[in-house]
Amino acid sequence: MPITRTSRRRPEKSSEFRQQQEHQKLYHRMIANERERNRTESVNKAFNRLRRLLPTIPLNRKLSKIEILRLATSYIQHLNNVCLAITQEIPIENICSRLEHEQNSSSSSSSSSQNDQFVHSA
Repeated sequence: MPITRTSRRRPEKSSEFRQQQEHQKLYHRMIANERERNRTESVNKAFNRLRRLLPTIPLNRKLSKIEILRLATSYIQHLNNVCLAITQEIPIENICSRLEHEQNSSSSSSSSSQNDQFVHSA
């Protein structure tokens, strides 16, 4: 007797099953969107907190996120230099006058140099 092959078809999914899958996909997308909104809000709040700690001229100047990060880096370096000056008994006025000069010159130059408002002295 010869062996005959029968084609096997996948059982068709019911429209109810397809609807359930679509609802499940939509639910997971909504959850992912909510998670992303919360993450974005958290990042923005952190940038706002960091921004409030940074001195700028003028004080209320709006900064982009990259400007905030660059200014924070520069400010931390400046504070580190102040600490080094204190431990090495260098007059802080020297560092502060350099800082003031840097801020004044940066306010009249291009935006890229406005990000470097603090002196990096070794």
